[in-house]
Order: sequence, then C-alpha cells, then structure tokens
Amino acid sequence: MSRLFVTGTDTGVGKTIFSFLLMQCLFNKGFHPFYLKPFQTGCTDVDSPDSDARFVYNHIPQLQEQNPAESVVYCFPDPKAPLFAGRNAGVAIDLTRIKAAIEDRQQRFSPVIIEGAGGLMVPVWEKIMMIDLMEMMESLPILVARAGLGT
Repeated sequence: MSRLFVTGTDTGVGKTIFSFLLMQCLFNKGFHPFYLKPFQTGCTDVDSPDSDARFVYNHIPQLQEQNPAESVVYCFPDPKAPLFAGRNAGVAIDLTRIKAAIEDRQQRFSPVIIEGAGGLMVPVWEKIMMIDLMEMMESLPILVARAGLGT
C-alpha cells in the first residue's frame, strides 16, 4: 500500500473529496500519508480556491501549516487534459519529474496518495493516458465513480 492512485470515470466525479477522506482516515489510523496531484489543471496557482491541493490541505488539521505547492508537480490554468493544458501553457510534461516526485515523497511518507486528473482515458503525454500513468508509477488504483445507471 505504498502508492495509491485515485482516478475516476470522469471529471468532477469526486476524486478530490475521496482523496481528502482517504488522507483523513489514514492519519486517524496512525499512518503518515502524503497527497500528490501530478497535474492540477483549471486553476491559476496552487493557492487558488480552485486548487485541489489547497482544498485537501485546508481540511486536514495535520496539513494546515504545510505548503500545498509540495503536492503539485504541474499546475496549468486551462481546464483541459494535462497534455493539452501543458501545450497551451508552453510546458512539455516530463514523466520522469513525476516519478521522481513520487519516489521522493515515498521515502518520507506512507502511503503516497496520487490523485489523477479527469478520467482513466485522459491524455497525459503523447500516447500515454492516465491509466498508463498509474501502471508506470507502480501504484494501486482506486476508481471513483458516480452511482448511476451504466457505471
């Protein structure tokens, strides 16, 4: 259980709320977890009200004095898939940077809770989707889905 990857069926399904609840539960059980959001899209910076990391840090007492910027690898203003949000921002996504961030946090925390962006089939890099990133990062997936017909 060293790396858990929270992903969803789509955008707005509740990945951040689930990640927050998972972090809170793990802290309550005596673990020392870390929340990592490799791609934050749709917000101007990590401290903006739309930032997922800011939300998590604001609502977990153990994190309120910490800097949420430590939890975000890439922050893009456009609310698009990371591949396209990065292109619009003129930033080439480096997957080794994400892997290094995960490995660094894993040395100090357990488990590392990684929250994906959008759904499973969201493009992250050329020919790499969020589902591929989960495997590349050697993490256990947790799928957040809506309670509805066809899910």
